Amino acid sequence: TNAVKLCNTVNLLMDSPKIPFLCWGLKYEYSDGSSEQNSVEYFKGRDKNIVAGLKNALDYDRQISGKDKWEMCVATANKKISEYGDCGDGYDRWGGGGCCGDCDMEENERSYDIDDFVSLTTNSDCKNLSFHINPRKDITNFPKRKVLAGKVKRRKENDSEEEFWGTDDVGEGCSGPSGNEGSTRERWYKKKVLLMWRTDCSLAIRCRSSIADGVSHVLSILEGGKLEEGEKGFQYLWANIVKIESSEKMLLEILRMCHILKRLEESRTLLKMLKKFGINSNRAGEVITETTKLFPDESFVDDIKEIIKSTKQSKIPDLLNFCKGLSSIEPKVLLQIIVNDILKDTANQYDNYYYKNRWGSNSPPSPVTTTILEYMFAENLCHESLELDKLISKIVTLKDLVSAVIFAIDHQNVNVLDLILMRFVELASQDVKQRAYEDDTAVKQGILAIAEIYKAIVSGPLKYEKFAESVSTVVNIISSLPENQQQKLNG
Repeated sequence: TNAVKLCNTVNLLMDSPKIPFLCWGLKYEYSDGSSEQNSVEYFKGRDKNIVAGLKNALDYDRQISGKDKWEMCVATANKKISEYGDCGDGYDRWGGGGCCGDCDMEENERSYDIDDFVSLTTNSDCKNLSFHINPRKDITNFPKRKVLAGKVKRRKENDSEEEFWGTDDVGEGCSGPSGNEGSTRERWYKKKVLLMWRTDCSLAIRCRSSIADGVSHVLSILEGGKLEEGEKGFQYLWANIVKIESSEKMLLEILRMCHILKRLEESRTLLKMLKKFGINSNRAGEVITETTKLFPDESFVDDIKEIIKSTKQSKIPDLLNFCKGLSSIEPKVLLQIIVNDILKDTANQYDNYYYKNRWGSNSPPSPVTTTILEYMFAENLCHESLELDKLISKIVTLKDLVSAVIFAIDHQNVNVLDLILMRFVELASQDVKQRAYEDDTAVKQGILAIAEIYKAIVSGPLKYEKFAESVSTVVNIISSLPENQQQKLNG
């Protein structure tokens, strides 16, 4: 009879949407090891009666409903108080001595949370849960008021705190002087609590602990084929999308949920949210490509273009992998976006700034031109002279120039090779007077680069007549350096 009454009362209370869980402070203290035994026998006195009564009520509810509807856990509620102030005479000016026990401390910060969850039922794993609480609102039996002579009187805040958490010896444990911050002290209070929630509120509890864990949990449910349960989880997450939109990883996971649930409009909204991240990884490219295949909607094209434009130069290899699997936008259009939008800030950005070692390893970074050239060759886009000219003009390091030359030779493309060597001579011709006073190591790097290009040309399948002209130009530049540097380069 008691189980029936308690079951009805708990169900009635939990029908309120404002109460995601019930939390009850236990009277006695327990070690973490004892509560992990998942048994009523490890509780004492009144606590044991409460736990046993609730488990009986849940067993009765399971019998009449035919399924587990509840989760019950024991956990640790924590209160932490941070204080600062003056220690008094206990520490001398050099940090000697000990705490005097008569410190003038003021509270600086107070925080509450619940962790160390141990399930007393068997239908879910709550071990890794942890979240902040407001004891006055979230703990049902937290002292709130008392009755005196028939009148309800509010307790003082400190009286309620001490009654629930207990007191400690506040005269010990200060850190001593610590610079401008003075002395500091932290005090911890712990109390075991009993928590209950309905299984259909498990996602809300998990998200309260970590929204990222909640998103991954719902995705795993959907990928496991539990569409009805996953649909409810998706609806909860979508109602809280504002908390998620700053995380690319979570947005991509929710976009995967849209694929499974065939949600077109939500997919469109998510693509707009992903715009600020660009194509940041191969994973992002795969999920967005899957979106275009599932929903061949032309209205997605503009959103995908905006995502591409937001991609960082350092992520161009990932972007090009994405472009290879994208059928809704022509390769020529994609190339124009890459060259004109993503690389737009690279052109001539170094012309007005002198780098001490343009030829050597300390040269400024340049875009991954060989990767883009590879895409152009694969998509037969090297005839797009405007984009090709822009791309090669953005090369700013000798290392990238050598790589581009070798790449053009491998593809037996004389026109591309001409443009690259013209850029090589252009870079070599800049700032000759400033380079005249540099360490000769920088110029040696230039000569080694010429040798590498020559080696690639003579060993390649391509007959190339213009290399001598380029070498001659660079040699003339090097010859303009001071005689003492030229002598060092004779070898």
